[in-house]
Amino acid sequence: MVKVNLTQFNRQMAQAVNAVIGLPEFAEKSMKSNTPIRSGNARRNTILRGNTVIANYPYALRLEDNWSPQTRGRGIIAPTEEDIQKEVDRRLKGI
Repeated sequence: MVKVNLTQFNRQMAQAVNAVIGLPEFAEKSMKSNTPIRSGNARRNTILRGNTVIANYPYALRLEDNWSPQTRGRGIIAPTEEDIQKEVDRRLKGI
């Protein structure tokens, strides 16, 4: 007979679930901070709907394709993904 104690596993899973609460809001904030600012239109129209961050302005693809020198050749998505990964790693550390 094999016995498995899932108490520790269940505790860790609960901690992991709690760690990702608020992550969409963090992603929105990060994406806004990685968006170039001239008039503020792009940042103002970067919005969170549910768990999705939406760049709701007509030149979003141009900014992602490094049209603006303010993106420093990295676009908006790549630095945002790096920020999110660092935050997830920070939140899950020690679980």
